[in-house]
Amino acid sequence: MMKRITRKERLTSEEAAKIKAVRKQVAEELPDLIARHDERMAALDQLQGLLQQLKTAREKRGLSLADLTELTGMDRSALSKLENGQRPNPTVETLVRYAEAVGKHLKIELEDQDDVLDKWFESFLHAFIHEIHKKQEKDCVAKALYCLLVREANTWRSIRVLQKNTRVEFHDVFMVDAGTLLRAMFDAYLQADFIYRDPSERKQRATDYLDFEHVERYRMQEKVLKHDNELVTRLSSSARKLEGEKRVLEQFERVKDRFLEEKKCRDGKVKVGPATRMHWYKGGLPHLAKAAGRMAEYDTFVASFGGCVHSSIFAVLNGPPVRSQNALFLASEFTARVAIMNAEYNRIYIGDDRANLDELAKSGLDNS
Repeated sequence: MMKRITRKERLTSEEAAKIKAVRKQVAEELPDLIARHDERMAALDQLQGLLQQLKTAREKRGLSLADLTELTGMDRSALSKLENGQRPNPTVETLVRYAEAVGKHLKIELEDQDDVLDKWFESFLHAFIHEIHKKQEKDCVAKALYCLLVREANTWRSIRVLQKNTRVEFHDVFMVDAGTLLRAMFDAYLQADFIYRDPSERKQRATDYLDFEHVERYRMQEKVLKHDNELVTRLSSSARKLEGEKRVLEQFERVKDRFLEEKKCRDGKVKVGPATRMHWYKGGLPHLAKAAGRMAEYDTFVASFGGCVHSSIFAVLNGPPVRSQNALFLASEFTARVAIMNAEYNRIYIGDDRANLDELAKSGLDNS
């Protein structure tokens, strides 16, 4: 049994102050120490992954450790320890010799911190979307939010691919395309927010969002089939054409009354129908932005990216007033917001990832 040591004399005020200062310093430095530890462990995990790849390559070639010793000139025991992770800090020369012996080429490259964050976000989105996929099958709100998150995540990925594969001298051109995608992402975010914002309206709004598919399908059918071209000829020759048109019409008739266009007449009366409105929600996108408290964002993004969508002369010649390096930041902002809605609605605990999402979701603009 350990003997407890007690101090007979009380601490002086100077000693107490010194201990308090040390504790404060430890508390301030601890998060940074933990972060550096996590980075070190992540680097070791990457090294272990590389060593496993080398071992797999050796085994695929049918090489034993004895064979590898002969090819590399390295000690068999050292090679065994290397493969088993018992040499925590192998030299680059060691890894190169091993890689060449198994027909591989060792590639070492620097990676920006932004790339690390982007890879984390991509990995998170992949796993998170897979997690909520099974939850959206029997819940219309979950399905609507899921569809909009998939839209955001796929568009985020498209912007990332465009950015990484566009040469620096062409980034102004890249921003015209990125602006088009960002404008679509902002629309998707506002729709998700409108569905999620009011718990008492969630189910009806989600149902409207999903059912508007039948209005769009009917409208597309009517516009396309009235023309005489190769596409219409091919569609008309289908043995299932009549059956398909009947099914589309039945679904349209089932839902159309919820989406009839409303026009205010000169006498103050409101005329309803017979045409259907262009969107599943009433009042247009500014209405959704105002409900979300995002009018500053709406005015800024529509003014900045609207021309990219419509190929205005200003956008074509000048691009949007956003730096190319900020394109993915904005895309992450919209995607993170919709991911948070999905996590909250589906009651999914995402641990420390929530803090990262909250940080990404912050707006660079003041709400109004």
